[in-house]
Formats: sequence, structure tokens, C-alpha cells
Amino acid sequence: MAVNPSVDLAPIFQRAADERDHVAIADPAGVWSWSDAASAAARIASALTALPLPHDQRIAVLGENDAATLLFYSGALLAGFGTIMLNQYLTVPEIAYILEDGEARAIWADAGRASLARDAVVGLSDVILIGPDDATWQRAINGASTTPPALDLPTTTDLGYTSGTTGRPKGVTVPKEPVATVRDRLGLAARHHSVGLGPHLVSGPLYHGGPHAAVGLLLMGTPTILIGKFDAREALAAIDRYRVASSVLVPTHLSRLLQLEEAERMSYDTSSLRLIVHTGSPCPPSVKRAVIDWFGPIVRETYGGIESGPIASISTEEWLAHPGSTGRAVWPYEIVVMREDGTECAIDEVGLVFARDETGEGISYRNDPEKTAAAHLAPSLFTLGDYGRLDAEGYLYLTSRRHDLVLSGGVNVYPAEAESILLEHPSVVDAACYGIADADLGERLVGVVVVSANDVTVEDVLTFCVRRLARHKTPRELHIVGEIKRNHMGKVDRRRLRAEHASTTVTRRGSGL
Repeated sequence: MAVNPSVDLAPIFQRAADERDHVAIADPAGVWSWSDAASAAARIASALTALPLPHDQRIAVLGENDAATLLFYSGALLAGFGTIMLNQYLTVPEIAYILEDGEARAIWADAGRASLARDAVVGLSDVILIGPDDATWQRAINGASTTPPALDLPTTTDLGYTSGTTGRPKGVTVPKEPVATVRDRLGLAARHHSVGLGPHLVSGPLYHGGPHAAVGLLLMGTPTILIGKFDAREALAAIDRYRVASSVLVPTHLSRLLQLEEAERMSYDTSSLRLIVHTGSPCPPSVKRAVIDWFGPIVRETYGGIESGPIASISTEEWLAHPGSTGRAVWPYEIVVMREDGTECAIDEVGLVFARDETGEGISYRNDPEKTAAAHLAPSLFTLGDYGRLDAEGYLYLTSRRHDLVLSGGVNVYPAEAESILLEHPSVVDAACYGIADADLGERLVGVVVVSANDVTVEDVLTFCVRRLARHKTPRELHIVGEIKRNHMGKVDRRRLRAEHASTTVTRRGSGL
């Protein structure tokens, strides 16, 4: 449902007029009709417009993955306000830092996080606290207009924050493309690959770039299904019940779906699915093949970051011809792989992955010119910090993050390569690798695995690994653990693993390989 420049009405309001009682939003608490969702979004937009805030200011959002949070984001966009997308698991000092760094003028918090927000704004006298826990805000909502806002209102981009696994998180504007009006924002949403397919399942946190696209999808008239924190059974049940057509997943989500017994997986009707996009980190080829065998040729992978948007993309058909690839460059980017000395790598030679922005912009980190400069080799030529290689056809294969690289005995070892092999073991359900200091080698590669059978030994897994991977790439020490901690987008925090290494009680394999 495209945005017609001659019509000053967001598609959500058209759906409310034509299909007022049909499901617009579903979350663990219940369902919202198109009539209810459109009315709520309009009231929020109206109440925000009445606040003493100029349109070039942003409002921070701190809420659960539910209808209330989705609707607030939607109302803010309709009112022309940019938002600051806050991780709902942040602590008070972290929230306060982002509010100050992002120059927030207001923060909306759901009832469960109102006390966190209240503590975070102490000392920030120019930040207004609003939300369902605030009586003044509730009166404003109850008295607000349900008239759809016009699309020619001026607007501001959103602000997202990097994960901060290598330091304090840094703000980046989203979308990367310039926008002047609400109509422009909806025009970008209309280009999303899930528009027009059918109901969309939100599988990740709304504060993250991929799942956050659900805001635009809802306003574009796409029924939106939220399941809260990801659970494989709940995801399949939602797909079955609401005839879900699309979703954005990370490899961890895919692995957890596959960990269910086949009979249970097949008991859910997933025939409505038309597009699964996965992103966030490289997906082990064995996992991706199994997902394709299950869902069919509907899987698309994208590579990029919140600061860049998609840099590369690959369809199912392309991936089957180039297994392990994350795709070829998408406009406005060209991908180049560089050596440490700044020269370009040969075909299939591993180096640091750079993207050349054809618009001339590159990427930028808020209030951090040093990090912005460090990411660029030249104007508009930047890196997200990943190592990889390009084949003769221009397909990109990622090997590791720059700060995850292990230099062992003078040889570059990439944790992701070993992780992919470990995950091919039939009893390994999760795996992560990282480097620790070694007196002889400088660093050595350590692996941790979660196994599904009690009789599986470290020697079993290592023997499996070394038969498929060069010895210098195989973990020299392996731990069997009960769980591998990941963030809410499924990424491993290797810095945390290294810090916990010495104190973790595990089954070990010495450094005899």
C-alpha cells in the first residue's frame, strides 16, 4: 500500500475505515483492531503535538515489546517527532547517559519502567517524563483528537545507539537518508520488503533497527504481531494463528526454532510465510540450509549496521549457489576489502571489509568525531569492523569482527569460522569462540559449546572439529557449558566471555592440539 503524495492520510487510517474490526496488532495481552490502533496512534500524535516541544527535538522511548510501545513510536512518527530507541534492559546510569548524549527533551516509559525513567531524569531538568504512569499524560491522551494528522508536518530522524560491547554506546541517526516531512518517513517505510505481503511478526526488540521497521509497517497498513521476548514455540504459534507472512530474525532465533523436535515444528502451519529476513550476525550454513528446507526459498540475508543500513543482501537462490555468503553490495554501496596497509585485497583474500558510499556521506557517530574518523579510510569509505573476503563475482563472506580476531602464533584465526564448524556437530546446539592471552602463542582460541546429550564429551566435539578445520583454526581449549549468554539480538559478548574465563567452572580440554 504505497503512500500517494496527493493524499494526506497514512494507510493505517484507511484500514481503520475499510476494515475497522480486523486485527491490526496482536501481543501477549490481546489484540487491537484497526479502528482501535488508528485511534490510539492519532491520540498520541495529538497529545505530543500539544507538548511544549519543537519538532527538531527527540523523545526517548523505554518500553516492552508490546502494542503500547509500538503505538507510541507510531504516534510520535505521525506527529513528526524523532525518537531515541532505548534498550528496555538498560540501567539508570545508562539511560541517563543516552538522554543527555541524545539531547532528549522527553522520555516515554511504560508502567513497568516508569521508576527507572524517573530516576534517570534526576538532574536533567529539561527532560519531560510522560507515559501511562503519569496522570498529566493520561489526561492529555484522553482529551486528544482522533483526527488523522496531515503528512506534511516537518519531522526529525530517530536516534539509535550501538550495542556498546567495545565501550559506551554511540548514537546514529535512523533512517540514514534525509527526511523533511512525515510523508518522507512513510515513503521510506513503503519501500520495506515486507509491505504488501501480509501480517508481520516482530521477533526482536523494537529498539533495534530491523524489528523497529514494524513501526513503519503498521502505519503502512501491515498487521503487526508481537510476541515479547523471543520464544520458538510462541513464534510458530503466532505464525500459525495470524497467518504471518514475514519476519526479521537473527541466526540465534533460527537455531532455536530448529532445536524443537521435528514433529512439534511440523505441527504448526507455516505455509503463510513469504519472506524471512535474517541479519545481525553470520548464520552457520548448516542452520540456514535446514531453515530453507523447512520454509522453502523465502530466506533473504542482509549485512549492515544501524549506522549504515543494508550494505549487502542475498536471496535464497543466490545463497544456495554461494553458500556462506552474506551477499553482494546494494545501492548506494560498493564493497571493497582492504589489507592493514591500506591496499586492496585480491579475490578471496581475507581483509577488513569497507563500504564506499556512493552518496558521499559515509557514516557518523554522534558526539564522537574520533570514532567517526577511525571508521573511515577515506571520505565516504568506511568499515563496520568486520573481516571478510570477496569472491570473483563480488559476493561477500564474513569471517569475524575486527575486535574478535585472534592472533595465535602469528596467524589470524577467526572465531566465526570455528563456531560454524562446531555448530555442525549433531549434538551441539550453541557455540561461541574467543581468544585469551597465551604465553607461548600470544593468544589461543577457546570455545564454549552447549550440547544436547549428556554423553557427549569434549574430545568428541574437538575430534569432529579438527576433521573439518585446520588445526590452527580449531579451539585449543573447549568448555561444555549450560548456556552461552547473548544480547537481545543474539550476538555473543566475547569481551564478557574473556572476562569470565578464569572463574568459570567447566569441562576443559588442554592445549595439546
